[in-house]
Amino acid sequence: MEPVTISKNRASLKSHMSRGVLVFYLCFISLFSIYAQEKRPRIAVIDFEYVLDHNTPHPSLAKNRAEKIPSFLIIELVNTKKYIVLERSRVDQIIDELGLQSTQNVSSRAAEIGKLLGTNKIITGVCFYNETHVRLIDIESGSIEAAIIIAHSVPTYNRRGKINGSRSLSDKEMAQKIIEQLKE
Repeated sequence: MEPVTISKNRASLKSHMSRGVLVFYLCFISLFSIYAQEKRPRIAVIDFEYVLDHNTPHPSLAKNRAEKIPSFLIIELVNTKKYIVLERSRVDQIIDELGLQSTQNVSSRAAEIGKLLGTNKIITGVCFYNETHVRLIDIESGSIEAAIIIAHSVPTYNRRGKINGSRSLSDKEMAQKIIEQLKE
């Protein structure tokens, strides 16, 4: 009977060792994924300003773009999987706590907001009637890392390759163009 007990104990020991190896492997993978995640920069997108002048034919266009483009930017940034993107409600909470009402106050204090949020970078911008200006700000240095201008329309071409007009970019297309140019 004793040989049977010994073989049962060995089988039990092998089973426990296999489980231990599996647990160790899962812990290692979890820690590795957490470490890999932390290597990605933390980024926040804050509200864009909009500027109207007396020549603006459709005043609501700049305002609508200023409201929509940041949301599309967040989606595009998340989809790149290169950044840890902060939730918009957390950004809004910090802005409210600072008592910042206008978007002009927000963009001028972007570095301060970024430090409070614990981000590495902030994206902010200004929408005009016919173009949007976007800035990528490094929080640690407070410097502008990238600045781009995106026209709200693109030329359209006829069959011969000649320009025959233009079409407006959608807010999603604008966000995609911004992400493409920020990568450069």
